[in-house]
Amino acid sequence: MRIVIIAIFSMFFLASSNADDYWNLARNYYEKSDSDDVKLYIFSSGASFAAANSLLKSKGLPRLYCAPSKMALTTENYVEIFEDQLKKIIDQKILEKQPNIPMEYVLLTGLVSTFPCKLKN
Repeated sequence: MRIVIIAIFSMFFLASSNADDYWNLARNYYEKSDSDDVKLYIFSSGASFAAANSLLKSKGLPRLYCAPSKMALTTENYVEIFEDQLKKIIDQKILEKQPNIPMEYVLLTGLVSTFPCKLKN
């Protein structure tokens, strides 16, 4: 289920025909990284993913990622996770192949990578 949600989210953003017009593309992050607006945007995206996670959990569905329950993620946490994941994407040359990856996708994949869910048997 989690893979389906990520795939749908990815297709929605990556298939956009006017993606060059978006300010929130990952490739543009370092030009704007000092902006409080960008940090707020990353935090808001993270809070949205946390809300989606809560809804999935309340319905007994698999969560997107599994952060420790006693850990309240801050703006700094979300930005650090985002920047770590963006570095991985750059190092793997993914941005060269997919230049229109949105920041939200980078954050979500970073959260999934940082807080993987344990499979239940």
